[in-house]
Amino acid sequence: MYKERFDKGKRILAAEFEANLLRMNYSGLYALRAINSKEIDDSIQSDDKLSALLENRGHDILYVGKATTTLISRLGQELRALAPGTFFRSAGAIIGKMPVPGCLIGARNTNYFFPGDIKEEIIDWINHNIYVSFFKLEEDIETEEKNAIGEIKPALNIQHNRHFVYSYLMKRRQECINYARSLAL
Repeated sequence: MYKERFDKGKRILAAEFEANLLRMNYSGLYALRAINSKEIDDSIQSDDKLSALLENRGHDILYVGKATTTLISRLGQELRALAPGTFFRSAGAIIGKMPVPGCLIGARNTNYFFPGDIKEEIIDWINHNIYVSFFKLEEDIETEEKNAIGEIKPALNIQHNRHFVYSYLMKRRQECINYARSLAL
């Protein structure tokens, strides 16, 4: 049901995000999808191939999220790191990027962030590898997101998806968290 809703929803390339802001001025659900999963495999330093996982699941959906205010705001976090975004941190992790050392010292959360030059490299990677599909939703957004994740089992969703998440992601996220809690230079 949800995959079909995303398939029928509006679509944009991540690289065209800024040009499509007016199309996303509402709340809803979004799916971040692989343009070509085999090309994504080439940028990941793991024998655990993401393309095989997606092929096995029968779709190209990497991540499902909710926008409780507007899609503009939420996708700005996920695609451009304008504020903490789970997908952005995960994308950086799986392509081997490391956050700012020490940025989590004293922090209660695990919202590490990347230095400016690395942030730009991640944005470039997203622009070349990701497209977005989305649809408007005004009620029960949190429940709908949880149900969509449960049905689709996106490879890069951690919350509501622990048993189906891409194993390499969990390894790399922990490495990034540890690094962000250290003073390594």
